[in-house]
Amino acid sequence: MSVSENARTRSDPENSGGHSGEAADDQEYRRAVRRAMDLLAVRAHSTRQLRIKLARKFAPGVVEKTLERLAETGLLDEPEFAREYVRQRVARSPRATGLLINELERRGVNRETAAQAVDRVLSEIGLAEQDLAEQAARKKLGALAGIETEQRKLKLFRFLSSRGFQASTARQAVEKTLGSS
Repeated sequence: MSVSENARTRSDPENSGGHSGEAADDQEYRRAVRRAMDLLAVRAHSTRQLRIKLARKFAPGVVEKTLERLAETGLLDEPEFAREYVRQRVARSPRATGLLINELERRGVNRETAAQAVDRVLSEIGLAEQDLAEQAARKKLGALAGIETEQRKLKLFRFLSSRGFQASTARQAVEKTLGSS
């Protein structure tokens, strides 16, 4: 018997009475849970993100069982993931609410959950869309030092537009930010 035939015989549940196949599945499930926990220890993940990462190494059934278990235990919580994502994004790199919702959707969060997360976080920290634009403008202003005022206004406006802010919101943020500098 060749090495590959021997390995196939040992891993085939039909050839081993079925018990080692169950043990192998259980072992793979435990490895998948461990891998998921390692990923979640580094940072929060959406269900979709975790599914993609686990699917690289584990069978679909094992992945789904793992995700179900993590959701049951509260370790995989889509609304909490969305809220934490928004908190971090607002603190580090403010952008328009519509863009935040779109980013969450790209990460696998449904639109309703994403919108609720954005509304809740902004309400908790007491910020509105205009406040986000002004916060983003203030952060960008340092990089625009030494540039003539009109050019700085234009660059700041373009920057805010790229962050998803509407023209009127961006214009107000530029005027307020440059007026106070």
